Amino acid sequence: MSKTLIALIVTFGLAFVVFAALAAGLTTTLRSAVAPLKGKALPTIGVLVANFVLVPLLTGLTLHAFGFVAQATMAFALLSVVAGAPFVAMFTRLGRGDVAYAATMSLILLLVTIPFMPLVLPWMLTVLHVPHAGVTTWHLLEPLLGFLLLPLCIGLAIRWRYPALAQELAPHFSQVALVGIALHITLMFVAFWADVVGEVHTGEYLYSVFMPAGCLIVGYGACLLFMGGARRAAGRGIVLPASLGTAQKGSQALICSLIFAMGKYSVAGVVALGSSVITVVLLVIVAAEIGRRHDQHPRRAAAPVTEAQASPPATAR
Repeated sequence: MSKTLIALIVTFGLAFVVFAALAAGLTTTLRSAVAPLKGKALPTIGVLVANFVLVPLLTGLTLHAFGFVAQATMAFALLSVVAGAPFVAMFTRLGRGDVAYAATMSLILLLVTIPFMPLVLPWMLTVLHVPHAGVTTWHLLEPLLGFLLLPLCIGLAIRWRYPALAQELAPHFSQVALVGIALHITLMFVAFWADVVGEVHTGEYLYSVFMPAGCLIVGYGACLLFMGGARRAAGRGIVLPASLGTAQKGSQALICSLIFAMGKYSVAGVVALGSSVITVVLLVIVAAEIGRRHDQHPRRAAAPVTEAQASPPATAR
């Protein structure tokens, strides 16, 4: 395989990770991050429980039952422990939910993912009896610190010191991130097309449909459970991003891990990216249908849409 093609795959993947993190920092202030959480602490705890307890646990149990090949199991295990997706705010806007809350929630999930995934994934793979040479806590954590957390902090610093410059740069960085992820996935599928086709008859792509569907239900249920008496007041504006944010996994942490710690596991990369694409398509349909029904019956909406300053990939996930 051409070294140039591999270099392009890595370059575009890292461009997405870095520029989406920069855009997230450039569009975030302390006030914009804290304000959407007012009166929503319990639902947010529910989202955290759903993403970092229920989803990994249920995924581990189902993977043990289905017995996929080792690299496919590795891919789904990785997907279950990364959260904070870049497109949740966009999906929430499409579904007429609370966009500001979606952006803040995604940022929180991303920050928790950075220490959580490197600690949990190696242990999870060991429990599932999946060989994972090189997939260690440090090998997973190091690229997240350098390519995700550092650009996020730089973006936050620019926003703090030079807000006008930050507002000017953020949309351009978001566009670069979108182009980067599109080219990364396209070239990945071109380079490993044989693996893409080879996985069609294994049932793994079918699992890629049921996994986000199950995560939607888990996020919805956990949010409602923790909302308690606030359920009627908060309404669908919170439940929608909670559900979508649980189903859409964190693509930045995912790509960092696939490039560095799991770079030699090409099948795992194909399965993970293929599952991510399937999830995006599924959630676009779900969010669009929810938004359509909201527009048809506006009086049934429990909460209005709250505008967010961040563009789609700005809250890196």
